[in-house]
Parts: sequence; structure tokens; C-alpha cells
Amino acid sequence: MPAPLSFTRLSAAVFAVLAAVLAAGCADRAPAEPLPFAQLRAEWETAVARKDSLFRSAGTPLLPADTAAFDGLPHFPYDTTFVFAPRLTPTFTTDTLLLTTSTGTARPFTHAGLLSFTYDDRPFQLTAFRPALLGPPTLFIPFRDASSGRATYGAGRYLELQEQPDGRYLLDFNFATTPYCAFNPQYVCPLPPAENLLPFEVLAGERVTGSLDIAG
Repeated sequence: MPAPLSFTRLSAAVFAVLAAVLAAGCADRAPAEPLPFAQLRAEWETAVARKDSLFRSAGTPLLPADTAAFDGLPHFPYDTTFVFAPRLTPTFTTDTLLLTTSTGTARPFTHAGLLSFTYDDRPFQLTAFRPALLGPPTLFIPFRDASSGRATYGAGRYLELQEQPDGRYLLDFNFATTPYCAFNPQYVCPLPPAENLLPFEVLAGERVTGSLDIAG
């Protein structure tokens, strides 16, 4: 008679079945509504103006020597090619993990799951995180891509996503931001993990100019 499955093995088997059921359920859903690109672009323009206003305010993250010359953060033109609406494939672990930061220290996060999308007819995925400490239910996506260190900040960029009413997440790379440590070394910025390196150029969101150390 075969030995009974251990609790650990049984749990893994149950989780695997559940993940398959969830994936099948997502595949059977009705097609999602088209993305409202005009509205998204308007929201992006508002966000850009709001952030430029912050950088000009007393609470700016810029170093004092850089405030006088600040003329707005550089961005790529809004590009609908880099807008996706995936569902989160959740993880079943609640273990705390540590992401290395720009200062060499570590910050605690939890692994929220995977966001899968298709670009140029090829499948890709990004690991999503949540802060380990209590906070808003936002997904944190630190990532690098083939433009990092050339057209964008070398250490990577960030996306923060909120769940939409239909259960999807708006993965809009036009909202990708440069970490504050690019402007001021006093800020401590988590670095993207190796699995969040995209092999193509994401020419959307905040970019860099020649005056910024794009090597990261």
C-alpha cells in the first residue's frame, strides 16, 4: 500500500489544482471591454502635470542644486502599444521576502502573484509585490527592460497598480516612473528582481535626459 501523502505534498497538490481551476475560469470569461484609450491618455496627462507640480513644490525630491533648472520630467509620447489589462495569477505563499535597495539594504515585501501579457505576439510576465507592512492594496511592479541604462534609468522603473472593477489590473507602462533615488541619493529605492527584466524596450513612461546618471 502506498504511503499517504504528507501534508506538505497534499497542500502543494491542492494548490496546483486550484491554480488550474482559476486559470480555466479566467479563460472562460467573456471578452473584456475595449480599453478606453482616450480616457487613459487624459488621466496620464493629468498625472504628468501633477507630478511636475510636486517636483516644483517645497516637497520636491530634487536636490537643491537641481530645482532652479527643473523644467518638467521627460516622458515618451503616450503609446497605446504598451497598455495591457491582465488578471493577477495569485501566489499561495504569504512568506515575506526581501528586495535589495539602492543603498544595499533590504526592504520586506510579499509576493502577490504574476501578471501575464502578450507583446509583439510573445508572452511575458512580471512578478507583482505588495508591501509587507500594512498599506493600501496596491501592486508594486519594479522592472527593467532593454531601454534601461540608455533611454531610461539604469536601475529600473516602477509601476503601481490598482485592481479594476472587472478584476483586471491596468498594466499601462506609460505610467512607469523613475525612482526618486535617481534624483536624490537620500531616497532608498527597491531594485527590480531578476525575473522582472523584460527583453524588449519599453519606450513609454518616464525617460532620462543626458543630465541624469542613466547608468543607475
